[in-house]
Amino acid sequence: MKKIIILILAVLLIGCSHEQIVNTDLYTLVGQYGISDEGIYYKNENKNLVYYYDFETNENIVLCNKSVCNHNDENCVSFSLTTFKNDTRLSSHPIFHNNQLYYLYESYSPGEEAYLCTSQLDGSERKLLTTIQDDRPMVIQNIIFYKNYMMFSAQVMFHNNDKQTTEFSNEYIVSSIDLQNGNLIKNIFSTDQLFYNIIGAYNNHVYFVRYNDNATQDLISFNLEENKLNTVLDNISIEMSKSFVYENHIFYPDFKTKKIMDFNLKDKIKKEIINIDIQGNQQLDYMSIRGKIISLYDYKNNKQTYYDCIEEKKIDIPNQIVDIKQAEYIIKKGEYLDSYKHE
Repeated sequence: MKKIIILILAVLLIGCSHEQIVNTDLYTLVGQYGISDEGIYYKNENKNLVYYYDFETNENIVLCNKSVCNHNDENCVSFSLTTFKNDTRLSSHPIFHNNQLYYLYESYSPGEEAYLCTSQLDGSERKLLTTIQDDRPMVIQNIIFYKNYMMFSAQVMFHNNDKQTTEFSNEYIVSSIDLQNGNLIKNIFSTDQLFYNIIGAYNNHVYFVRYNDNATQDLISFNLEENKLNTVLDNISIEMSKSFVYENHIFYPDFKTKKIMDFNLKDKIKKEIINIDIQGNQQLDYMSIRGKIISLYDYKNNKQTYYDCIEEKKIDIPNQIVDIKQAEYIIKKGEYLDSYKHE
């Protein structure tokens, strides 16, 4: 399953009983660590456990509410969270959205059923929210959690003549799940067999990059209130297709002009906001939804550069990185809080 960047949310600290004020217009693109203001939930592949990293204590805590537990079998809450029925496994880090914990379980075999579960914030009381399936097998490509919905794009598969194996078709679908009752709504709009890549959401609109047959891309929005698909911008650049939505902005780096670009969704105006400090073979490393940060990495000189898209400036966060897993880091400095993976 292809996944991209990610994050947001506000959650409770483990063991606390109060809830934080939640900005309900935030969204989560499924992929990396789920991050709250107070800590991070993530899975450890090597140990088959789900952990919680506490910012205040700088501790990694096994997500298990049992006072006595060896954390090595299905009697452990954390261990049991990594698998579900029919040999499916937790396919991403736990997902945080609107003070809830969600888990997506998928099979190693493409096209099999997937399951969306939810639990308490300490990992207890896991329950099945819905089974993700279609009349034909499909593979989920990307996912967004926004307001009371999980929306995903998927590629349909078909059985070959001997019906012993499945292959990818040229057909794509976009469906959604109501997070309040688990209802699966299939094919919420016609994709005309084109791939729709989800890049974010704002003001009751989910934004996609549509990949056309003639190798062009369009910026598309889906209005959740009117169930209506709209074309925001035709024939966007390859650079703009690698972007993210922050409030009414779409930010992306343009290496041709050596600028960070800002496309305003309200007035449909595109402008240059930051000069890119290019040295060597610099590439896009990650984009932070929560922190409004674009990170570029110079592979030749082994140098990381950060740009704040709202303040419109280059920023310095050299010593505020907490290593909680090999090759994965958390940035924590003031209002900046996000994760990225550096191979």
